[in-house]
Amino acid sequence: MASVDARPGGGPGGLTYLGKTVFAPREAGIAWMRAPAEWHGKLGWVLALLVPGHIAMAVGWHHLVKRDVVLSRRTG
Repeated sequence: MASVDARPGGGPGGLTYLGKTVFAPREAGIAWMRAPAEWHGKLGWVLALLVPGHIAMAVGWHHLVKRDVVLSRRTG
């Protein structure tokens, strides 16, 4: 299997897959990649909440408030 350094992106660890080195380890981490790596998990949770929220609002608005046929057209 793949072996990856567990630190956030830009770390000095390399990547091996099936015993082959894909990316060799670095001597130092990549500084500009650390900040996006710290936000990655938080943004994933935000997206995980936005998707069901969007679905709920669409059902609420189009089915319960406007009572139009948009959702029936979208679902087939």
